[in-house]
Amino acid sequence: MAEVTNATVEDIPAIVDLWKELFQYHKKLPGHKAVEIHQKTVSGADKLFAKWVRKNIKSASGAVFVAKDGGHVVGYCLTNIKQNIPVFKIKRLGFLSDLYVKKSHRKMGFGKALQEQALRWFRKKGVRHITLLVDAKNTNAVLAYKKWGFEDLYIEMRKKI
Repeated sequence: MAEVTNATVEDIPAIVDLWKELFQYHKKLPGHKAVEIHQKTVSGADKLFAKWVRKNIKSASGAVFVAKDGGHVVGYCLTNIKQNIPVFKIKRLGFLSDLYVKKSHRKMGFGKALQEQALRWFRKKGVRHITLLVDAKNTNAVLAYKKWGFEDLYIEMRKKI
């Protein structure tokens, strides 16, 4: 059974390591060269990410969850609440920023447990609509999100000028 808890400051190094794994995973996806420029990081990105995680752990509008197996962090989920454009009836959107589980622990319920914990947190905060971005070539993630009830809504497009 997947153990999912709120992340603590002590979990940050393990979360950063998982984030690095996530980046390596994306580099191996088919067609990565086409999106590589959009995923380039700045020098010291790991320290900046650690700071971002710490901010969300301590924020009322953000949350970080970890999945543990035998006391070891094997997955994480980073969420926050964003204000929508004021012309829309939906005023606040939950944003599922990252959800990653170590390869050795996939298809064991850890990802689903992280997602369910995020949904509980959003509901508690009064958020009823959740959005996320997923690399279109990451078919495993796309299929998992669709299985969990997420639907295609927009196509994000970019152009270098």
